[in-house]
Amino acid sequence: MSTTLVFLVHGMGIYDDDAKWADSWITALDKAAENPAYSFFAQAKKKPATDRFSKLVTLIPITYDNIFSKYLAKLATDSSNLKTALANSALPQLNSLAKYVPDSSEIAGSNARKKAVLDFFMEFVCDVLLYRFSELRIAAKGTVLVKMQDEYNKAVEAAKIDINKGPVNVHIICHSLGTRVTSDALRALQDESEGDAAARLPVSSHHAIANVSRLMELSGSKSIYESPLVLTSEGGPSGFYGQTSHYYHYLDPFTLIRRFDARKSVPPEPAYYGKQNACQVELTQYDGVLKNLKDIHSFETYIKDPAVHVPIFNAVLNDVIKISEAATATTAYVAGTKDARQIIPDFAKLIFPENPADPADDNSAFTLLKKYAIEAIS
Repeated sequence: MSTTLVFLVHGMGIYDDDAKWADSWITALDKAAENPAYSFFAQAKKKPATDRFSKLVTLIPITYDNIFSKYLAKLATDSSNLKTALANSALPQLNSLAKYVPDSSEIAGSNARKKAVLDFFMEFVCDVLLYRFSELRIAAKGTVLVKMQDEYNKAVEAAKIDINKGPVNVHIICHSLGTRVTSDALRALQDESEGDAAARLPVSSHHAIANVSRLMELSGSKSIYESPLVLTSEGGPSGFYGQTSHYYHYLDPFTLIRRFDARKSVPPEPAYYGKQNACQVELTQYDGVLKNLKDIHSFETYIKDPAVHVPIFNAVLNDVIKISEAATATTAYVAGTKDARQIIPDFAKLIFPENPADPADDNSAFTLLKKYAIEAIS
């Protein structure tokens, strides 16, 4: 019997220190597993100890948002004075961020909408800006890395004592900003491990949901497509991931800027392509009344789609959902949803160009982020 660790790394937004934020993720994962098409989980329900996905693995939430939220709480009293607070900050690196935060004159609509947009910037978008442009990113990625290594090491030690607990398998599910924080954390591990990183934290599968990691690239730094996004099956001892999957939704405005392309993150050898160890999935269905594009970006929205949860369940639990079952679930999901490409609301039509925006300079990229974030709130 193996020990399966699944690290959950949140994205932009406000998350509690006590990791209760992950309750909604765990509920969403368990609900996805309840699909009647999946015989494995239907059988598991007959066994009280394994009646949910969350009982079959060890889910470990990792929280880093407190690093940003505590700083923002000191910087600004509320969203209405955030722009001014950034402009007047004693840290020069933050002064330039003010231009990426709107004031009320830049936001169309009622006062209620203006406040909603400004609140969204303070609670969500500022995490992205602070991670990209301030030294707080060092603390954030360090928090993620230390937590992963500590939990893995504890599991390995426990497996030495109880043979029924080993070997230890590691999987990562990260979302939004967490896709970049996770990558940076593993890159730091690789840099300090001198080629032995995979031995220190072997990752069997990595799932980047609403991947915005390219938006975070520092000028002059290594491309996100370089290590550690190297498959263990192809990259030898320097690789991390046995399988890496990347997901974005057609209507997710935050994955439109510098979109991550999984095809550039793997070795070019023909032998790789037959292994299907990396994939990139575009989601096109939406199952509700589209009022806010920020809702499209949520983990809970993504995980409903079989195109997302089936690869996760099969990677973590070793191919428990058959191809025919996945097809049945997908057919049912499509029948009960709408094609998102046909329902772009008027307030969002300016966001969606024919092709994703790929600006080379930071100013253009984060000016677009500001525009997209304003339009994401109806």
